Amino acid sequence: MSRLTKTLSTSVASLAIASLLSAPAIAKKPKWAEKSDANIVEFAVEASGVPFDWDTNGEDFDILVAALIATGTDAIFDGTDYTVFAPNDQAFYNLTGTDNDADAFDAVVSLLDVEGVAAVLAYHVTEGVRNSRSVTRAKQVEMLDGNSIRFENGLIIANQSEAGLIDIDNRLADGMVHIIDTVLLP
Repeated sequence: MSRLTKTLSTSVASLAIASLLSAPAIAKKPKWAEKSDANIVEFAVEASGVPFDWDTNGEDFDILVAALIATGTDAIFDGTDYTVFAPNDQAFYNLTGTDNDADAFDAVVSLLDVEGVAAVLAYHVTEGVRNSRSVTRAKQVEMLDGNSIRFENGLIIANQSEAGLIDIDNRLADGMVHIIDTVLLP
Protein backbone atom coordinates (compact mmCIF):
# COMPACT_ATOMS: atom_id res chain seq x y z
CA MET A 1 0.00 0.00 0.00
CA SER A 2 1.41 3.36 -0.98
CA ARG A 3 2.17 6.05 1.51
CA LEU A 4 -0.61 8.24 0.04
CA THR A 5 -3.18 5.44 0.43
CA LYS A 6 -2.15 4.85 4.07
CA THR A 7 -2.40 8.57 4.80
CA LEU A 8 -5.81 8.80 3.15
CA SER A 9 -7.08 5.70 5.00
CA THR A 10 -5.84 7.05 8.33
CA SER A 11 -7.39 10.46 7.64
CA VAL A 12 -10.77 8.98 6.69
CA ALA A 13 -10.79 6.75 9.77
CA SER A 14 -9.84 9.71 12.00
CA LEU A 15 -12.62 11.84 10.51
CA ALA A 16 -15.16 9.05 10.99
CA ILE A 17 -14.23 8.59 14.65
CA ALA A 18 -14.19 12.34 15.26
CA SER A 19 -17.63 12.78 13.72
CA LEU A 20 -19.05 9.93 15.83
CA LEU A 21 -17.61 11.40 19.01
CA SER A 22 -18.79 14.92 18.27
CA ALA A 23 -22.29 13.98 17.06
CA PRO A 24 -24.99 14.54 19.65
CA ALA A 25 -26.29 11.31 21.13
CA ILE A 26 -29.87 10.51 20.25
CA ALA A 27 -31.36 9.34 23.52
CA LYS A 28 -34.81 7.91 23.90
CA LYS A 29 -37.07 10.04 26.07
CA PRO A 30 -37.67 8.52 29.49
CA LYS A 31 -41.17 7.08 29.91
CA TRP A 32 -42.08 9.73 32.50
CA ALA A 33 -41.39 12.49 29.97
CA GLU A 34 -44.14 11.24 27.66
CA LYS A 35 -47.26 12.79 29.16
CA SER A 36 -50.64 11.24 28.35
CA ASP A 37 -53.80 13.30 27.95
CA ALA A 38 -55.65 10.88 30.25
CA ASN A 39 -55.98 11.70 33.93
CA ILE A 40 -55.30 9.25 36.77
CA VAL A 41 -58.89 8.00 37.09
CA GLU A 42 -59.24 7.63 33.30
CA PHE A 43 -55.99 5.63 33.22
CA ALA A 44 -57.36 3.15 35.77
CA VAL A 45 -60.80 2.92 34.17
CA GLU A 46 -59.32 2.50 30.65
CA ALA A 47 -57.22 -0.40 31.92
CA SER A 48 -60.20 -2.02 33.64
CA GLY A 49 -63.37 -1.22 31.74
CA VAL A 50 -66.76 -0.41 33.22
CA PRO A 51 -66.63 0.10 37.02
CA PHE A 52 -68.11 -2.83 39.00
CA ASP A 53 -67.98 -5.07 35.91
CA TRP A 54 -65.93 -7.73 37.70
CA ASP A 55 -63.52 -10.13 36.01
CA THR A 56 -60.63 -12.40 36.98
CA ASN A 57 -57.86 -10.36 35.35
CA GLY A 58 -55.49 -9.65 38.21
CA GLU A 59 -53.44 -7.17 36.17
CA ASP A 60 -56.03 -4.39 35.91
CA PHE A 61 -57.62 -2.06 38.49
CA ASP A 62 -61.28 -3.08 38.86
CA ILE A 63 -61.06 -3.24 42.66
CA LEU A 64 -59.10 0.02 42.98
CA VAL A 65 -61.59 1.86 40.75
CA ALA A 66 -64.55 0.42 42.68
CA ALA A 67 -62.94 1.38 46.00
CA LEU A 68 -62.31 4.95 44.78
CA ILE A 69 -65.96 5.28 43.74
CA ALA A 70 -67.42 3.55 46.82
CA THR A 71 -65.47 5.80 49.20
CA GLY A 72 -65.82 8.99 47.16
CA THR A 73 -62.05 9.43 47.11
CA ASP A 74 -62.09 9.65 43.31
CA ALA A 75 -63.14 13.29 43.91
CA ILE A 76 -59.62 14.25 45.05
CA PHE A 77 -58.42 13.80 41.48
CA ASP A 78 -59.59 17.24 40.40
CA GLY A 79 -56.66 18.21 38.20
CA THR A 80 -54.19 18.66 41.06
CA ASP A 81 -50.93 16.80 40.43
CA TYR A 82 -50.60 13.58 42.41
CA THR A 83 -48.47 10.48 42.28
CA VAL A 84 -50.37 7.25 42.86
CA PHE A 85 -48.92 3.89 43.84
CA ALA A 86 -51.70 1.80 42.28
CA PRO A 87 -52.11 -1.79 43.46
CA ASN A 88 -53.46 -4.04 40.72
CA ASP A 89 -56.27 -6.50 41.35
CA GLN A 90 -53.80 -9.30 42.14
CA ALA A 91 -52.54 -7.22 45.08
CA PHE A 92 -56.10 -7.20 46.46
CA TYR A 93 -56.46 -10.96 45.82
CA ASN A 94 -53.24 -11.52 47.80
CA LEU A 95 -54.43 -9.29 50.65
CA THR A 96 -57.81 -11.00 50.95
CA GLY A 97 -56.96 -14.59 49.97
CA THR A 98 -59.51 -14.46 47.15
CA ASP A 99 -59.18 -15.06 43.42
CA ASN A 100 -61.68 -12.71 41.81
CA ASP A 101 -62.67 -9.06 41.87
CA ALA A 102 -66.10 -9.35 43.48
CA ASP A 103 -64.91 -11.49 46.41
CA ALA A 104 -61.80 -9.34 46.93
CA PHE A 105 -63.81 -6.10 46.94
CA ASP A 106 -66.37 -7.52 49.37
CA ALA A 107 -63.59 -8.85 51.62
CA VAL A 108 -61.74 -5.52 51.70
CA VAL A 109 -64.91 -3.56 52.56
CA SER A 110 -65.88 -6.16 55.18
CA LEU A 111 -62.38 -6.16 56.69
CA LEU A 112 -61.79 -2.39 56.77
CA ASP A 113 -65.25 -0.78 56.34
CA VAL A 114 -65.64 2.13 53.91
CA GLU A 115 -63.72 4.64 56.07
CA GLY A 116 -60.85 2.18 56.49
CA VAL A 117 -60.73 1.61 52.73
CA ALA A 118 -60.58 5.39 52.19
CA ALA A 119 -57.65 5.60 54.65
CA VAL A 120 -55.81 2.84 52.84
CA LEU A 121 -56.40 4.57 49.50
CA ALA A 122 -54.98 7.84 50.89
CA TYR A 123 -51.85 5.87 51.85
CA HIS A 124 -51.27 5.21 48.13
CA VAL A 125 -51.23 8.88 47.04
CA THR A 126 -48.67 11.65 47.47
CA GLU A 127 -48.79 15.25 46.26
CA GLY A 128 -46.90 16.29 43.15
CA VAL A 129 -45.46 14.39 40.22
CA ARG A 130 -42.79 11.93 41.36
CA ASN A 131 -41.04 9.79 38.79
CA SER A 132 -39.42 6.53 39.84
CA ARG A 133 -36.01 8.16 40.25
CA SER A 134 -37.50 10.66 42.71
CA VAL A 135 -39.18 7.86 44.67
CA THR A 136 -36.17 5.56 44.82
CA ARG A 137 -33.80 8.35 45.88
CA ALA A 138 -36.02 9.91 48.55
CA LYS A 139 -35.35 9.08 52.19
CA GLN A 140 -39.11 9.00 52.62
CA VAL A 141 -42.24 10.08 50.77
CA GLU A 142 -45.13 11.60 52.72
CA MET A 143 -48.51 10.26 51.68
CA LEU A 144 -51.88 12.04 51.78
CA ASP A 145 -52.87 10.31 55.01
CA GLY A 146 -49.82 11.81 56.79
CA ASN A 147 -47.85 8.54 56.98
CA SER A 148 -44.81 7.95 54.84
CA ILE A 149 -43.19 5.26 52.72
CA ARG A 150 -39.57 4.70 51.76
CA PHE A 151 -37.72 2.74 49.12
CA GLU A 152 -35.21 0.13 50.20
CA ASN A 153 -33.63 -2.91 48.50
CA GLY A 154 -35.94 -2.63 45.49
CA LEU A 155 -39.15 -2.45 47.55
CA ILE A 156 -41.52 0.23 48.77
CA ILE A 157 -41.53 -0.11 52.53
CA ALA A 158 -44.80 0.88 54.19
CA ASN A 159 -45.77 0.75 57.85
CA GLN A 160 -47.27 -2.74 57.64
CA SER A 161 -46.36 -3.99 54.16
CA GLU A 162 -43.79 -4.03 51.36
CA ALA A 163 -44.52 -3.65 47.66
CA GLY A 164 -42.61 -4.21 44.47
CA LEU A 165 -42.87 -1.87 41.49
CA ILE A 166 -44.47 -3.61 38.49
CA ASP A 167 -44.81 -0.76 35.97
CA ILE A 168 -43.35 2.66 36.67
CA ASP A 169 -43.51 6.19 35.37
CA ASN A 170 -46.95 6.29 33.75
CA ARG A 171 -47.12 10.08 33.23
CA LEU A 172 -50.65 11.42 33.03
CA ALA A 173 -52.33 14.80 32.68
CA ASP A 174 -52.68 15.16 36.46
CA GLY A 175 -49.73 13.22 37.79
CA MET A 176 -47.90 9.92 37.75
CA VAL A 177 -48.92 6.31 38.37
CA HIS A 178 -46.59 3.54 39.52
CA ILE A 179 -48.23 0.10 39.54
CA ILE A 180 -47.39 -2.00 42.60
CA ASP A 181 -47.93 -5.63 43.57
CA THR A 182 -49.14 -5.16 47.15
CA VAL A 183 -51.78 -3.09 48.89
CA LEU A 184 -49.91 -0.71 51.20
CA LEU A 185 -51.20 -0.76 54.77
CA PRO A 186 -50.71 2.30 56.99
